[in-house]
Amino acid sequence: GRGRGRGASLLSHSPPSPPALRHPGRRHGPQDGEKEVTDMFSFYSLPSSVLKHEKHTKLHAAYCYYYFANKTPVQQLISDALVLAKRHEFDVFNALDILDNDSLLKELKFGIGDGHLQYYLYNWRCPTVVAREIGLVLL
Repeated sequence: GRGRGRGASLLSHSPPSPPALRHPGRRHGPQDGEKEVTDMFSFYSLPSSVLKHEKHTKLHAAYCYYYFANKTPVQQLISDALVLAKRHEFDVFNALDILDNDSLLKELKFGIGDGHLQYYLYNWRCPTVVAREIGLVLL
């Protein structure tokens, strides 16, 4: 199947600085009064080198990993993820337009990436599917 990545720019007018925390991922979720997790999002960090630029040498990218929303509207939950990524000095927040993400990403004004991602399922025979019919689990 195919999916297209989308990204929201988190750049400010000042040059980016390295993230304050360098954990492989961030997790956040509101909890109800009984301490039961009702909503959650996570993202991971994947920095890239910037070549041939006088000021910037790294691009700090956050990638949406996993989320679920039961009590918080999903738009608010992912909006909170964008705010948290910005607080941790990420330059960009990327997400895939798989499952129901496409309409969510449009509502949050994510820009469409410039390429297509290819998914290869080894030892599986399946018909061509569109992005909204794909669920992806990364291990």
